[in-house]
Amino acid sequence: MAPLLARCHPLVTIAAWFPPERRGLPIAIFTTWIPVGQLLAFLTAPWVYAIAGWRTMWWLGAGVALVCALLYALTVRLPPGSEMVGVALHGSPVLSRVLREPGPWLLAAFMGSFHVARNGFATWTPLYLVSTAGWSLGDAAWVVSLCYVVSIPAALPAGWLLDRVRSARTAYTWAVLLAVPALVLTYMVDPAFIVLVAVWTGALSAVVPTAVNTATPRSVGDQGLVGPAVGVVALGRNGGQLLAPLLLAPIVQAGLPWGWVGVTMAVVSVLGLAAGRRARIN
Repeated sequence: MAPLLARCHPLVTIAAWFPPERRGLPIAIFTTWIPVGQLLAFLTAPWVYAIAGWRTMWWLGAGVALVCALLYALTVRLPPGSEMVGVALHGSPVLSRVLREPGPWLLAAFMGSFHVARNGFATWTPLYLVSTAGWSLGDAAWVVSLCYVVSIPAALPAGWLLDRVRSARTAYTWAVLLAVPALVLTYMVDPAFIVLVAVWTGALSAVVPTAVNTATPRSVGDQGLVGPAVGVVALGRNGGQLLAPLLLAPIVQAGLPWGWVGVTMAVVSVLGLAAGRRARIN
């Protein structure tokens, strides 16, 4: 529940403070700090573990989360006159109404497909490089990490560009279309070129969450449904992370050519994009 709320509430707050044409950069800043936090955790965890043990890592994480939560509670307010204030005071509309809104569910399907490809690449590429190309596990992990590292600085330019394009649908459509050929070729080219694939898809992957998070508040007609809509899209994101190994593991276990893994990720991405393009964004 905590990660779900940590993703939903800031997006709803940004939607309340910024008009649709100016949400790209603020949402990109928020999106950027999610992988930054993950990267900082990976960098500090071994050091803390070596000095104070594994329990201290959990206590440190809890302490940082508590401090951030207090700062958020003390400093962040909804703007006066916002429709979100009325929702907070008088309660959200009946949640069953969001079930009748197709936009969030279509965006959730799109985000699910995005995470099938993203998690599929991160999960199976190290195994491919180690078992087929003879790479060391450290080198394989380093290549995959580039996909995440590159997405951090790429998110801010993506948000800036999104504010100028003013079409989230156009932004995530081009990002997926440019990434699909790289996904198809991932396991068909010389393994050395996977470094380029990781950098290319990592940069493009910064566009998709920013664009979808920008589009989600505009996919419902009633601003009181923004919170549930963001939650629906988060469910799609988590569902994609769960579906990735279930969908791709049988291909690897069956001993099929590795190219089928890349093709499957590309096909899922295209199908998800078709759903995302059908979402009505006001």
